[in-house]
Amino acid sequence: TESELHARQALEMALGRGGDQVAIYQQDGTYEFFGGLSKGVEKRDKVRTRVIAATLSDHIKSSDHIFIMGHTNSDLDAVGAAVGVWAAVTKGLDRRASIVIDKGRSMATTLINAFEHQPEYENMFITPQEALDRCTQRSLLIVVDTHSTSFVESQEVLKAIPRVVVIDHHRKGVGFIEHADLVCHEPYSSSASELVTELLQYVGDRDDKPNRVEAEGLLSGILLDTQDFTLHTGVRTFEAAAALRRADALLLDLMLLPVVVLLALAGAAPAVPTCLLLLAGWMGAWAASCSVQRRALWGRRDTENYRQNLCRHYNIQKFAALAA
Repeated sequence: TESELHARQALEMALGRGGDQVAIYQQDGTYEFFGGLSKGVEKRDKVRTRVIAATLSDHIKSSDHIFIMGHTNSDLDAVGAAVGVWAAVTKGLDRRASIVIDKGRSMATTLINAFEHQPEYENMFITPQEALDRCTQRSLLIVVDTHSTSFVESQEVLKAIPRVVVIDHHRKGVGFIEHADLVCHEPYSSSASELVTELLQYVGDRDDKPNRVEAEGLLSGILLDTQDFTLHTGVRTFEAAAALRRADALLLDLMLLPVVVLLALAGAAPAVPTCLLLLAGWMGAWAASCSVQRRALWGRRDTENYRQNLCRHYNIQKFAALAA
């Protein structure tokens, strides 16, 4: 019956938002939520990740061209996750792929320019109009860092491509993509880049992993959404960062090398003052590396470019919260 259908949809909505709440379907087609104030519990299920990765690989192999798209006003997490998926498709599964993005509205232009300056990624980014010209009925669209039809980079591209895969970590809200063939939705994850990093470990061969530039793009997305590993950070977040470190993400070098030195000196009693000094130096190096990364991508704190990026980022977060 219609009431049973609405009840099931409300149940899926509550579970997609993390559970511990009640979702009530309203007459106008929206939902009213009660509860959901408790802190989410991180779930670790490698089996589910492998199943999703295998299904995603099958969808990619059966497609002639894969288009990857994030949300409007794309940030570092959206672009970093898109680059990670692009690497998995082109290197791990040997398929054609393109990232659909509006560079004029993106907040990650520095990261985009860093890729475009290298010949390997020269044609990786395309405009929504170019995607509409190239897509066919056998094409596949992978949406990252959003699940809302009104928040994607291009609604025209979403409507034009019949087969869709969604990879997102935000709490489920009204207006989600209903016709998706595969949904990887984990509200307990810190970022879309974390989800993509986990999937990359099971897509393609083990030797076809992200290189240093791609790994740093994914890591920048994790750093942005976790505010330098201070918010929504769990075991899986650090596991993803460790996997990117194995892929030669240079950003973590200053953070990990002093730890090895500290462990080597910890057994000697006279080395305790040295250990304390090295610990202070390590903390300074960690803060400096975060500052350098943020400054390289957003500019200095006292510049207008930084203020605009920060304001746009806050607006995106507010929009996502209102939509949820």
